[in-house]
Amino acid sequence: MSKLFAALVCLMMVSGAQAQSLKQKKAMAADAEKAKEEVAEIQKVCGCAPKFTVNYAELTTDEDQLIPSRTRGQVKSALENLCKDAEGKKAVCAKLKEVVVKKGEPKPSTFKGTTLTVTRLRDTSQGDIETILENNL
Repeated sequence: MSKLFAALVCLMMVSGAQAQSLKQKKAMAADAEKAKEEVAEIQKVCGCAPKFTVNYAELTTDEDQLIPSRTRGQVKSALENLCKDAEGKKAVCAKLKEVVVKKGEPKPSTFKGTTLTVTRLRDTSQGDIETILENNL
């Protein structure tokens, strides 16, 4: 199984069965389609792509439904900057394996082990994500 396919499977399987409404299921399906494109773009630029883990069941409002897409966009932009050279690509591929997208009280993004956790993106900028990754990769 390719790394890209594994990343997409992980993204789509997290909490899909827990979606509470048809509207939520449709939003999750639309987000999964967009995720395929964004993960492919990360794979092309970096030579690898982290899996994105999203608990869709906790995304209950229309505004919440935007969190995964916005987060992936910010992470994608940060990774594009970090993967501009061979050293950056090597660090990203070796040390970033997962991005966890969470809803919750605003708090800084964290990087532990090989996992970047982003909570409530509207409180985190692409620059914040890039700095956290630069300091931990």
